[in-house]
Amino acid sequence: MLPIIPSLNENERRLVGESWAHRAESEARIALRYTAMAQALMVHGATKTVLDLCQRAMADEERHLHLCTKVALEFGVKPEMENIQRPGPLAPIDLPVDRKVLYEVVALCCVGETINGSLLGHIYQQSKWPSIRLTAHTLLEDEIWHSRTGWAHLGAVHKKADITWLSPHILSMLQRVHDHGFLDDQGPWREAAHMKAYGELDYRTRIRLFRQTVTQVILPGFESFHLNIDEARSWINGLAR
Repeated sequence: MLPIIPSLNENERRLVGESWAHRAESEARIALRYTAMAQALMVHGATKTVLDLCQRAMADEERHLHLCTKVALEFGVKPEMENIQRPGPLAPIDLPVDRKVLYEVVALCCVGETINGSLLGHIYQQSKWPSIRLTAHTLLEDEIWHSRTGWAHLGAVHKKADITWLSPHILSMLQRVHDHGFLDDQGPWREAAHMKAYGELDYRTRIRLFRQTVTQVILPGFESFHLNIDEARSWINGLAR
């Protein structure tokens, strides 16, 4: 039996479209970031496995852009792509070039893509609207591989060089994602229970998923490479539940 999906009013419908338009715009920027990352990894001697994963991520992000745009248009919103430019660097300006490359990979893949995967997994589980559920599932499968790009590169570098310099940067990587727009409380419309059927996560759920992913996946991952996670653990434990 097909699930009963609550109908949306015009304002709610547009807001769902804006969520997916925002995702499409974000995918376009990340695709550009992966292009630059692939070039940097080639120059700095990344393993074939990491280069292959990065090339896959580039192609995936282009496909994600079209999938998210399709959902946004279904809900009456057209993404704004005319002025999309590659975002500025994530790494601190004072790092040596080789460390900047590692920082970029870790921040984007180990942190950002791991958290994106967690959010998309929950959207897939709770959504009932067919196109949203299918798109979330497709993106989720790919985000898992994108996260692996970061962990594979971190592991490869760890075998041949000291990476403990990353320890003091872990907190800022996490805070950057936390402060990004998708964790903001964007109004009461998203808190309505029936919006779950359309893949919208309320504020408390977003924070809970963020905390769980950082605590159970990201920090243990860093700790396995002998990085100091004490500062980051204290911060995440202090976030409002």
